[in-house]
Amino acid sequence: MSLCAPPSPSAEIVAHATTTPIPGSIFQWPSEAENVTYFDPSDFYVAYKSFDLQDQPFEELPESIQRFLLTTGLYPKQFQNIQAFFKALLETRTARRHRLERTLEGVSKSIVREMLASHFRTGNSTLDEQCKPVLRDVLQPEWRDHLDSYVEEIDALIWLDMTARENTPEQPSWEQYMTERRGDIESMVDFALQCLQNAFEKVRMERKARWLLEEITRGSNKNVEDRFSEAGAESNGSDEEEDQWVKVSATTESH
Repeated sequence: MSLCAPPSPSAEIVAHATTTPIPGSIFQWPSEAENVTYFDPSDFYVAYKSFDLQDQPFEELPESIQRFLLTTGLYPKQFQNIQAFFKALLETRTARRHRLERTLEGVSKSIVREMLASHFRTGNSTLDEQCKPVLRDVLQPEWRDHLDSYVEEIDALIWLDMTARENTPEQPSWEQYMTERRGDIESMVDFALQCLQNAFEKVRMERKARWLLEEITRGSNKNVEDRFSEAGAESNGSDEEEDQWVKVSATTESH
């Protein structure tokens, strides 16, 4: 059974992507009135490169994909049965998801710190002119680069599956592979945004811990329990505004 012919690039919708990139920074504070928890993943990330590895031998794959398959030990390898193959794919996906989380933590914290610094400079939810270029030109591209690399890994595993199950009764159709790819990309975006939210919580706790350390260093006679209580109150002086940051929202504002 041969692979179905791939659809034309214009027909392939990747993660419900729009046809044009969203200009400006994708990160901004939601307004006080904003209470929407649903978002379209393509507001934050679009995999512009369509899948084009079908029918390629290993030697003609991009070097980064070859390296990924070799370092994970998935190629070349003979699997005893289809269950062993699926088990190896699942283990690899799980390990790479944990790796993505570790990779995103640094840039996510930097994004949060920039947004918080802008918030405290302006006293409102507007990103100031000092913050915008840092997000747009440095941190946002770095964040996207990590996701681009992860999409390459998704494509590598699809190629491996196509190769392993070619001309077998278990071989999925082209449409099934592409549906799985879109789902994996959407899941990746959900995960990346959750990492960003987690980074916000970590940064806020770090701020509270620093405040508490400063209080202890000053040699206050108050007991530790009181200091912990005050650390929350002092750091939360503007928590009403900070707590608005319950999600990341897209903006079409050009800078």
